[in-house]
Amino acid sequence: MNSTIMDFEFTVYIKDLKASDKCIEDRIFEAGCDDALLCSINNDLYLEFARKAQSLDLAIQNALRNIETAGLFSPRF
Repeated sequence: MNSTIMDFEFTVYIKDLKASDKCIEDRIFEAGCDDALLCSINNDLYLEFARKAQSLDLAIQNALRNIETAGLFSPRF
């Protein structure tokens, strides 16, 4: 089994959440998304991740769990 950790970059768009919502940055950081850049276009939010993991799939799943922990949405897999 290959356990090589690699760097992956991906973007998660957060529907129905606006940049003006309170404490978004803190909630995201405290939930474990300290490897993501919070961005906004036309007040719509998205996160640009640079995450280390064994695979892209694991990186995305882990990021979605972190976002869910922050209470930002419930991902559908």
